[in-house]
Amino acid sequence: MRRHPDRLATLVLLLTAALVVGPPLLAGQTISPAALLGEVAPWRGRVPLEPAPNPALTDIAQVFHPWLLWAGAQLRAGGLPLWNPHAYTGVPFFGNGQSALLFPLTVVAVILPGAIAVTVIAGMKLSGIGLATYWFLRTLAIAPLPALIGGWTFMLSATVIGWLPWTFASTFMFLPALLAATERLRATPGRRPLVLLAVIVALDVCAGYPQGTVHGFAVATAWAVCRVRGGPRAFLGWWAGGMALGLGLAAVQLVPFLEYVRESLVLAYRAQWTLPLYTPWRSAVTFLMPYYYGTGVQSWGPWQFNIITGWVGIVPLAVLPLAVVAAWRRPGGRIVLGLAIVTLALHYHAPGLGALSEVPGLSLGTNLRLMPLVAFALAVLTSFGVEALATADRPSRWLEHGVLGWFALVAALALLAVTIDHVTPAARGLRMSLAAQYALSLVTLTLAAVVVARALAGALTAERAAMTLAALQLISLLPLAIDYQPRVERGAFYPSTPALEHLRRVTSDGARVLMPGYLGLLYGLFEAQGYDGVTPRRLAEIAGPVGIGRVAQWGLLENTLALNGSEPLSGERVLVSPVLDLLGVRYVLQSPGTPPPRSGLVVDYDAADARIFRNDAALPRAFVVPRARCVNDQEARRLIAASAVDFRREVLLADCAGSPAVAAAPAASASASIVAHAGPAVTIHAATDRPSYLVVTDTWFPGWTVRIDGAPARLWRANHAFRAVALPPGEHQVQMRYEPASLRIGLALSGASLLVGMTFVAWRRV
Repeated sequence: MRRHPDRLATLVLLLTAALVVGPPLLAGQTISPAALLGEVAPWRGRVPLEPAPNPALTDIAQVFHPWLLWAGAQLRAGGLPLWNPHAYTGVPFFGNGQSALLFPLTVVAVILPGAIAVTVIAGMKLSGIGLATYWFLRTLAIAPLPALIGGWTFMLSATVIGWLPWTFASTFMFLPALLAATERLRATPGRRPLVLLAVIVALDVCAGYPQGTVHGFAVATAWAVCRVRGGPRAFLGWWAGGMALGLGLAAVQLVPFLEYVRESLVLAYRAQWTLPLYTPWRSAVTFLMPYYYGTGVQSWGPWQFNIITGWVGIVPLAVLPLAVVAAWRRPGGRIVLGLAIVTLALHYHAPGLGALSEVPGLSLGTNLRLMPLVAFALAVLTSFGVEALATADRPSRWLEHGVLGWFALVAALALLAVTIDHVTPAARGLRMSLAAQYALSLVTLTLAAVVVARALAGALTAERAAMTLAALQLISLLPLAIDYQPRVERGAFYPSTPALEHLRRVTSDGARVLMPGYLGLLYGLFEAQGYDGVTPRRLAEIAGPVGIGRVAQWGLLENTLALNGSEPLSGERVLVSPVLDLLGVRYVLQSPGTPPPRSGLVVDYDAADARIFRNDAALPRAFVVPRARCVNDQEARRLIAASAVDFRREVLLADCAGSPAVAAAPAASASASIVAHAGPAVTIHAATDRPSYLVVTDTWFPGWTVRIDGAPARLWRANHAFRAVALPPGEHQVQMRYEPASLRIGLALSGASLLVGMTFVAWRRV
């Protein structure tokens, strides 16, 4: 360690990540909550329910792993998946900031089988978070062992492990990396450190969780501004240039995302009002007992595990008084201390600071995503505390008493919480009782506090104390890191079933289905529902409000209210909406033996894995109508909600001043059929004997163009959310293609920024 400390620390951090993900890889398992599928048809019986699935991980089973697998397959086939035709009647995929198509770790899903890739990616995230934290701490002149403890603390914290399969966790590694690159630029302002910062900024934007990226940028900005004092005068200018260059490099992802958000429900909702969400202050007990409110399988807390649990290991609690003193004295320490205080105040809605959540701009996010910042700040403070302990040159009685007094206060408050809550019926059902959790945590906290106190009293050498604390920290963190994320056998990782194969055969023409969950893209099926943080606004406006509650036969997520405008558009909502037929939903999959969930449905498939109903009233995805009417959006929504439009005979057009000239009577012969529907292009063969309109019930979105027999034509927004084009008499080949200008603009900006960055790297002062 003395000879090559950084190399050894790097190896240890890599081995720690391998210890978390290696055993399931070797055992033929996948770190995934796919067992949730076993609760519903058609996977019930095909996916084992042991151990019990964790509903807190529904996002992973329904969105992030399916998206990763689909993106990997599309990229492997040689195409860039700009558009996802399988959800929301079609929606941008590349433009969705959470798709992370340009993030380097996505390549793993292209190279490796999906069941292996998701586990390998989890390990790479852990490694990146630990190494970036270690790098940042070393730039602050923290010794290798305290920096290693800080790396362990953040990478194995409950918030990182809880969010690990989300793209949110990908942004965690860039928080310390941004600060490390900022420190390097401060130490040696110049073009190459500027480019390093820019690359980290660009990777953060492409990591796949915009709110996490914004939080990282906010912390980095505060750090840079506060670190100007004592540094070169030009530092802040260099830093601003690096940030701007990084945003330019990421423009290819950023510009399409901004266009997508503009058309989303979440922006329309939060621009008007956002419910301030926070965790109750009593949940701070999870800093000592991570499973105090359960894991999600068994839980009784107000929010899911990865939101409410503050656990960062036992050592941060033991050294906190020492860490606060050390932070106050060392460069950058007060900034970290301020970060911890502000984020804790926001997270727990402290008076005064909690109002920041309602500030325009900040209100677009949610305080329920602030715990990673808290965990990072505590990891840095922990390294400060261990460093101060290791470098103490004489005994410090007042600090010793402070540590012991703090220990007594934590133990007493935790005991009070357990005394109050242990009689709660839900708490009594936990796998490990609150009393047992308290006893175990108290033992480990006592050991750590004794080590710190003895070192401060001069009864234990600094080196031995640091090594003992390192061991205690790793021992306290590893069990949760290894145990929390569920595993499934690779054969149970999104298996197909006879019912799904039946749907694939009968929907070869592109007909849409409703089925539990939102997994149509994995099986080549087309759905009207979707699960996303940025639901297309216009589709949601006509299909109905989101967050209507869980129906036993459907879905895996329990929604009771539209809390923040980012709830999914559920299958049950689509099923009862007035536009079910317009959406082209021809098949509805439910559990075996289920009666028809809606009148007019007939049984099409009935077997042990599912019962599938057919909706013969469903319109095809492409059809011809004789009449058009120009209406504004408000009138279109009113007519559609009142079922006052015969969609087989009329189309409502938006953004037009008067009705185009079309036949008043229907054509004697008119037909339309989709002959190809691959990703960002749809080809339709249409025929009519008089002027008509071709209506396609795929989502309208900026960037879609249309050609009739190779000639450009105007693409109308139709029936509020879909597409239409005027057809002259005759037979025609109609091709609609998604070619967003936002992508071209982003590419141009990224290309120019890349040229600037390469010039900076190659520049040599003459």
